[in-house]
Amino acid sequence: MQKKYIVNKFGGAIMSSRETLENAKKHLISQLDEGFLPIVVVSAFSGVTDALQEIFKEIENLENQDISKDLAKKFVSKIRKINNNTLSSIGFEKSILNLAQEEINEIYKNLEKDINA
Repeated sequence: MQKKYIVNKFGGAIMSSRETLENAKKHLISQLDEGFLPIVVVSAFSGVTDALQEIFKEIENLENQDISKDLAKKFVSKIRKINNNTLSSIGFEKSILNLAQEEINEIYKNLEKDINA
């Protein structure tokens, strides 16, 4: 029997609450029940794309076109806050939330290094 794949693209808002995650889960389970193999693509958390656009506008306005460390720090801080607020609003257990935030903090450190490079 040939496998039937189905691609699901969820916007960042789907990750914003336990309720919307549950709805996505039900949707994916129904696809499995129908014989599909779902593939999930999730865009950035709500607000991250706006933060990216904002930071690029600031970069365009820099006279010497150098990205300052302060600008990179500001951007990373902004998306870290969005991420933390989103994770907190979903209502994960404290131990899971702490573990996720430790890993995410490491990702943010690397992101800031990449931006500065």
